[in-house]
Order: sequence, then C-alpha cells, then structure tokens
Amino acid sequence: MKRAIQKPCGLLVLPVLLAALLAPAAAKAADYVCTAELPVEVALTGESDELFIVTITAEEGTPMPEETELVLAGNETGSFTGFTFTEPGDYIYTVRQTPGETEYMTYDDAVYTVIIQVTNTEDGGLTYQIFASEDQNPDEKAAAVRFLNTYAPPPKPTPTPGPSATPGPSATPGPSGTPGPSATPGPSGTPGPCGTPAPTPKPTPGKTPTPSEGPQPSESPQPSEGPQPSEGPQPSEGPQPSEGPQPSEDPSAAPTPTPAAPLNWLIPQTGDTLPVVALAVVAVAAAAAVVVLVVLRKRNRREH
Repeated sequence: MKRAIQKPCGLLVLPVLLAALLAPAAAKAADYVCTAELPVEVALTGESDELFIVTITAEEGTPMPEETELVLAGNETGSFTGFTFTEPGDYIYTVRQTPGETEYMTYDDAVYTVIIQVTNTEDGGLTYQIFASEDQNPDEKAAAVRFLNTYAPPPKPTPTPGPSATPGPSATPGPSGTPGPSATPGPSGTPGPCGTPAPTPKPTPGKTPTPSEGPQPSESPQPSEGPQPSEGPQPSEGPQPSEGPQPSEDPSAAPTPTPAAPLNWLIPQTGDTLPVVALAVVAVAAAAAVVVLVVLRKRNRREH
C-alpha cells in the first residue's frame, strides 16, 4: 500500500523538474534575435523634382526588410528596415536603382552587393555588421550604398539681340531747283519802235497849211471834200507788239529793233522825238482847225 502511494508522487515530481530545466532555455531563445536596417543615399547634381526608386533583392529564404523599394528625392537618405535575424550567418542582398525616363537625366547604374553579417554576442545575444561593394569593384568595400544622378539640361539659348536697325542713308536733298534765267520782259516791257519813234524827215512847208496861206476861193474844198477825222493817224496803225521779238527767243539776246512800219508816213512827223500820244493830239488839233476854217469860210460866203 505504501509503495503504491510513492509511485504516483514520483510521477508528479518529473514534470516539475522538466519545467524547471526548460525555463532558462526558453528565456535564452527569446533573447537570441536581432533586427537590422540598411541605409541608402541618393545624391543629385543639378536641379530636378524627380523621385528615384531603389530596390533590394535576395535569394529565397533570406530574411527581407518590411519594404523592398525606397522612393527618395534627390539628395535624400532612406533605409531598408525590418530585417529580423534569429541565428548567426552571412546574409547577401543586391541593391540597385531603377532608372527613370527624365530627359537630360543620367542615372547611376551601380549595383551593390550587400552582406549583413550576424554574429553572437558575449552575453548570448546576436549582433550584425554590413559590408557593401560595387559589382564593378568587388574587392573594394564601399563606405555606403550611394547613387549619384546628374541632371544636365542644355543651357537655354540667350536671346541674341538682333542687329540694331541701321538708319538708311538720309534722304539727300536733290539739287535744289536752280532758278532758270529770269524772265526777261518781252517786247511789252522794253519800249519798242512805237515807244521811241525813229527820227523821220521833217515835213516840207508846202504840206502843212499855215494861217498866212488862207484858202483861196477857187480852191475852197467842198464840205464833202474836207478831211475826215478817219483820215487822221490812228493809234492802232502804229507798229504792233506782235512784230517785236517773241518771248520764246533767247532771253540773253538783246531785242532787235523792228524796222518802222510802212504806215509811218500817215503820222505827222516832226524833228522832235515825241510820244505817239502827243503826235495823235497834234493831229486831232490840226483836224479841228481845218474844220473851224471850213465853217468860217462858209459863213463868209453867206455874208457876201
């Protein structure tokens, strides 16, 4: 009976001992985990608002970060976070930049191989180190995962001022109108032959009746035979201006005096150079005297 009771008690003590042995191991496993992050920088030369994409890849089964893509602006730094490691080892990743399509942008095509090395700590935990190198220089460790992009658009052409409007040759005044030879007054301005009559032979005494030579009864003219006023010299019978030099002739040439008109014998001539008007007055006076003599003569006849 006593042995039967001791046997169940031994069975109850065994689970308690196992729990006591396993508790420190469980606590140690909970501390045997580490998390890591991988910083990435995108540098930009020039000015652009483009956002750049950086990706990370790894072999299947390798612990991955929370996000496998980073979107960064120029001259910005970001990090892949959320790596969780539970045992020591070398974990290899590939990091590259996805090229964009911006014109005049040169994208850095570097490809980095990143190794996250996880090791044990002295207190029984885990820690990590990051080693990176470019594929073009695998033996040279890179200080950081860094991509350098360059934006270099062509310079805007500076508007070149066009040639200034060159003033054309100033309008040169043509030769000023040279006044032609001044209009020389024609025959009407220069006294012609009619203005200054040429001297003519003096009339003979026999042609000019004088008071002493009174009319003889036998020679008395009939009233119809008396001199008519129309027979006297008419001013219009003098030389006409049209007979002088024409204005179309060379003005520099002196006007050639026109010979006396053939009717000058009708005008009573004297030795003095009198104007035509004066001669006409004299002629009219002579005609009036003749008429008076004729009238007086008729009266004398009636009285006898």
